[in-house]
Amino acid sequence: MFCGRNEELGREVEKRQPTGTAQFVRADVLHEDEIKAVIDTAVDRWGRLDILFNNAGGSSSPPGSPRAFNIEDVDEETFKYSQWYLLGSCMVATKHASPIMRGQHSGSIINNSSKGAHQAEVAADPLYSAAKAGQSNYTKAAAMQLGPMGIRVNAVSPGAIATPIFWGGHTHGQQITKDHKKNRLARFVRNVSGGMMPLKGAGGEAWDIAMACVYLGSDEARWVTGIDLVVDGGMLAVKGDHVGTSDQMRQMWEAHDEKLGRKPTPYCRARCGRPLLTILRLANRRRPRRAPSGRAKPLRWHRAVGGAERLRAGSPVGDALRHRVVHGFRR
Repeated sequence: MFCGRNEELGREVEKRQPTGTAQFVRADVLHEDEIKAVIDTAVDRWGRLDILFNNAGGSSSPPGSPRAFNIEDVDEETFKYSQWYLLGSCMVATKHASPIMRGQHSGSIINNSSKGAHQAEVAADPLYSAAKAGQSNYTKAAAMQLGPMGIRVNAVSPGAIATPIFWGGHTHGQQITKDHKKNRLARFVRNVSGGMMPLKGAGGEAWDIAMACVYLGSDEARWVTGIDLVVDGGMLAVKGDHVGTSDQMRQMWEAHDEKLGRKPTPYCRARCGRPLLTILRLANRRRPRRAPSGRAKPLRWHRAVGGAERLRAGSPVGDALRHRVVHGFRR
């Protein structure tokens, strides 16, 4: 039993399965009554509920609204939408599955979380990351409460996987051609398997997440509960490109301030990446030792002020900082 909003696509997927093994139910997880109807339909047809996979997800912004990537773009509407869509729907589905599975004294619930729940990253906006972090921790709470009833609750956290939300196929209902979808997907798979991840080789596709869920739902995982299984090709385990991330964040804030007509914060292009005002405070904080003659010794170069020579000659800030770096200053 599976559900979704796109009935045409759902029926197409249903027809690809062996006769009598799958059933599509049109439902929108933004509505609790429709979630409950899907679970009840499954129980009516098969008499029990063995596995629940909370897989619904997508963009954290409502259809037609811009993505609230910047923390200053978050508003009440996007917050309520994202937290219900990405977290609330999972909690409500678990709520309605719980009495059925408790009556059976068995069952496996799997929540689809994200690598963004564990680490801040450029690709994940704050609302998405917050909802997924909530889902990963909700999984532990549900595992604690349902464990004594013989029910296992786990999460799986995908990294960059070739699904529409990553390769550009999630279009809020706007249709793109099958060839366009195929080309986008192929390009993304090449990037993922060709060096974008620490783990090289084939992978990074929906199949990898499906196999993780098959394991968590099977009897082979009978003693596994309360975990969040990360499937990301090693991205979370290996240190990323923090310099590149810092550059992207500076560019984001510059564009944001420009859009709002604000004066941008002047950033030093030295390796530290701190605002100039912070660098000046650091320079003031470092007091040089006095020489026997009573004159201050030259201040040693420091990473925080090492970019002073790169500052534009003749600017008041540049001249002041250069003077303090080269000549030092008295107490």
